[in-house]
Amino acid sequence: MHFKDAPMLLGPSRFNQLAALRNDPMGMILRVSDHRAPIVRLRMPGGTIGVATSPETLHDVLVAKARSFEKSPVLRLALEPLAGKGLFTSEGELWRKQRRLMAPMFQPQQLGHYATCMRECAERVASELRDGEVVDIAHETMRIAMSVAGKSLFDSDTFDDADQLGAAITVALRWANDASASMSVIFQGMIRTRLSILADRLPAPLQGLATSAVLALDKTILWPGKRTTELRDAMAVLDARVARMIDERRKATEPRADLLTRLLDARDEDDGSRMSDKQVRDEILTLFVAGHETTATALAWSLYFLARDPACYKQIRDEVDALPGEITVADLPRLHYALKVFKESLRIHPPIYLLSLIHI
Repeated sequence: MHFKDAPMLLGPSRFNQLAALRNDPMGMILRVSDHRAPIVRLRMPGGTIGVATSPETLHDVLVAKARSFEKSPVLRLALEPLAGKGLFTSEGELWRKQRRLMAPMFQPQQLGHYATCMRECAERVASELRDGEVVDIAHETMRIAMSVAGKSLFDSDTFDDADQLGAAITVALRWANDASASMSVIFQGMIRTRLSILADRLPAPLQGLATSAVLALDKTILWPGKRTTELRDAMAVLDARVARMIDERRKATEPRADLLTRLLDARDEDDGSRMSDKQVRDEILTLFVAGHETTATALAWSLYFLARDPACYKQIRDEVDALPGEITVADLPRLHYALKVFKESLRIHPPIYLLSLIHI
């Protein structure tokens, strides 16, 4: 379907549709899905956007024609205070360079080494639970995920800091979620995009000024207010923890085979350069977010659904009890039903249900 032929979501004005997307995103998505079209158009400030809903259209955008799209400036600006120019938010040559540096660290044979750590972190939290006790399962899965991320990725015990670090990441992500529908961030992204396009068409003396302005607009403008104060406080907690980990690793007399050490030692195969401490910081926090918040949310929903369905819970428990001993990576192919439960939970309540891209 050509974009101009896609149905338009009718209703309120552009600004009211933006407010609806911010205040009731799931309601807006359900309204879009009612059209049962592969693409649905929405009127938003600054222009019309398309929502890809079919598997075929999503495959085109994310795989077949991926080179024609990039992450939207609004998405990058919303996450910039937290993730900086990490792998999730960077684009172009920087993204390719960082991906090239980090790809060897995430090969299947490398990830398998972390299975024992993951099991131990889960058992550590489970050992503190008592039969009949009412618990906030999202809080418990957050502690597990934070501990796994800290220990397996950075050989750092974050268990005692899990609540503080988890709360700081949650504040930053909530700020990012609100910022993605904020007029100030949207207009900043629009101005940056327009300037970027205009820079190539300006006379040589003005191109430098336009390029400098584009670089300045890559950093999110934080307007004074309570939410900004909360964000700054949260980022101070995270930055201090990351700086401490980097400092400890640089002072270590014995090499450690963890991801942080590899990030600090990684060299670009083309020019031999290493990441700056700022880039390492951005990648660490990107991995913390990717390995903590989303995983914890997915686990919490899975456990929630199991708690509501005793038959499913019994089936998954019987499957685990049938294993010969402690769970290892080699046992994963035997956990057929557990995988189905997790995938179904992701289908019903995906931790990330919306991704903003622009056509280039």
